[in-house]
Amino acid sequence: MNCQSDGYCHIERMLKSVIQKGAAVKSCGGCSEARGIDKLPLIEGVQISNMKEFAQWTVECDKVLTF
Repeated sequence: MNCQSDGYCHIERMLKSVIQKGAAVKSCGGCSEARGIDKLPLIEGVQISNMKEFAQWTVECDKVLTF
């Protein structure tokens, strides 16, 4: 598990774990830009995306995880 005993979870470890298992992980470009992190290096395997692609993913898949 990637969570500490106090209940806080380590997001980088969690993302690396799912990427290693073959999951696609994308970050919202607009949200990243609004928070000033769009130019920062991302975790290897994470890509910047957009709402059009997120909507298409949602339509095509049977399960959606967000956090």
